[in-house]
Amino acid sequence: MQYTKCLTAVISGCLVMGLASAATAQEVPSENPIEALQRANRLANAGAWTRSVPHYEAAIQRAGEQFPVAYFNLAEVLRAKNLCERAVLFYQSYLDRGEEADVLEESRAGVEACRQGGRAMVAEGKETPPEEGPARWVKVRLKVDAQGEGSVQIDGIPMFFSGQERELWMRSGTYALEVALVDHDVLAREVVIGVEPTQEVVLTPERMLFHGSLMVEVDRPGARVRVEPRELDSPTRANVEPFTLESPWEEVRELPTGTYFIEVTLDEHHRWIRNVEVERERQAQVNVRLRRMLPAAIRPGQ
Repeated sequence: MQYTKCLTAVISGCLVMGLASAATAQEVPSENPIEALQRANRLANAGAWTRSVPHYEAAIQRAGEQFPVAYFNLAEVLRAKNLCERAVLFYQSYLDRGEEADVLEESRAGVEACRQGGRAMVAEGKETPPEEGPARWVKVRLKVDAQGEGSVQIDGIPMFFSGQERELWMRSGTYALEVALVDHDVLAREVVIGVEPTQEVVLTPERMLFHGSLMVEVDRPGARVRVEPRELDSPTRANVEPFTLESPWEEVRELPTGTYFIEVTLDEHHRWIRNVEVERERQAQVNVRLRRMLPAAIRPGQ
């Protein structure tokens, strides 16, 4: 997709245009994210800022990861409407994964313009200052304590598309945060950004409980096989205790996914130990060959 920049007389800055197509008169956002983005761009460049917003939001909701430019364009519109408390979030979303050098630079400039613009640049009357003092711009360390593909939403809008640590500017106030990562439960939390210069927000979505299986085969009968969970993928949900079985095992053991410590012992044989990974819907096959000890009379130190 080719993007071209267009200056408008109504917005101090620029909107990055998407694909060109014939104008439509619809006000209900299209289900097609490309059409929604096109409609939003046309409305914004015609000065219909308020009407453009739901179309940008529709494009972002349906394909924000594929169209980072929609975040920048919406940020420009929101800044023009003196809604910087929202605009900075969309600028920073573009900064998180946008690639166009000039748009990245303008996004940084947009964040600074909002921060330096004072009270006039935020929604008068809609901001709820915390009890401890007047609202301000806060440097927030947003940490999602999990890895994986998915989305991090702020006030219902997908802003980021992976779980990791980020630093971003946020205005004092209350935000609805939601983390939806692959193989994790959705975590929704209301977060209050205070008035201190910096603040840390940690979100820890719970990993879903999955199972795999384990089979340990030992080349000697009568060996004691101890299995102990070391690091489970879903520790609060996995209900598994250390257990010991004697070889040969009669059947495969189903276990929650994670890392297990395996110890195999047999009289007059060297101890055998390993850490083994039990993976989702897969069987971990462990084959053990025990080494016989030297006769006691000729062992070193005897």
